[in-house]
Amino acid sequence: MDQLVKRALVPLPYLVLPILLILFAAPIASCRPTLMSNSHQHHDQDKRVISMVNYEDDLVTSLPGQPNVNFRHYAGYVTVHESHERALFYWFFEASTQPEHKPLVLWLNGASDAYEFLHRWYVKFPAYRNRTFYIAGESYAGKYIPELAELIHDKNKDDPSLYIDLKGVLMGNPETSDPDDLRGMVDYAWSHAVVSDETYNIIKEKCDFNSSDVYSNPDCKQGLDDMLTQYNEIDIYSLYTSVCDANSTSSGSINSMLKTSPKMVSGWYQEYKGLTFATFRGAGHDVPTFKPRSSLALFASFLQGQSLPSSRLDT
Repeated sequence: MDQLVKRALVPLPYLVLPILLILFAAPIASCRPTLMSNSHQHHDQDKRVISMVNYEDDLVTSLPGQPNVNFRHYAGYVTVHESHERALFYWFFEASTQPEHKPLVLWLNGASDAYEFLHRWYVKFPAYRNRTFYIAGESYAGKYIPELAELIHDKNKDDPSLYIDLKGVLMGNPETSDPDDLRGMVDYAWSHAVVSDETYNIIKEKCDFNSSDVYSNPDCKQGLDDMLTQYNEIDIYSLYTSVCDANSTSSGSINSMLKTSPKMVSGWYQEYKGLTFATFRGAGHDVPTFKPRSSLALFASFLQGQSLPSSRLDT
């Protein structure tokens, strides 16, 4: 392993935002017929003609409460499996400046069949076919992102006509390995005083995290239940955030919570060859909700292939 580099994060004074494509799973029954027609064409030329019509049909011109914006965004469905009546819903945001020069980022919110979706989406938006491409997502997307990245890598070698210029992946608090994730939840609960030493030791001694049924041991089950009971008393996704009542919390208090001082250390990161691991000080599971400025700084640095903005720690 390459020598570890550890630095403190500081917010960036500027941001370079990409073109963003957000993908969701959805039933095909909800699709408008005009948005599905491109999937029934068998000739590339016909596909491109149809796709240009759908491209304009998907333009979002207004939303309830939406202010005036200086970018275009599109939303619609792309059929990925006709016989199974399966389609994926997408929401596509162009960059506000020079969108013709920006990379394309796919943000996954679940969704299998993402590879099929991508190629059919490129038929709908052919101008983006050769853009530099990144995959991003959080939480359970930790399952989908590595699988999609590996599939793209393998298919790029098998069929150059389907080449996708994949440059990197970005995962936020990803779920990857169920045994390791559960083990990590237990360690985190103990190290942050969510559970007692007694409960922690019972779980560590009695639980086989690699078992197909970790709850089969009654002592293990009791320990895990005790841990989850404690987690239910707080916000499991942000231990030190007050549990808010949506009906009583004012917008002013929310805005105050999201403010970040430019001089404050935002977190820490470690660099290896081809891999950066970053942690954000004071953030919860959905980091952009708690640290929007710092999150965008990380995002911009990632897309530029640069180290995160930092000052080196003495220790």
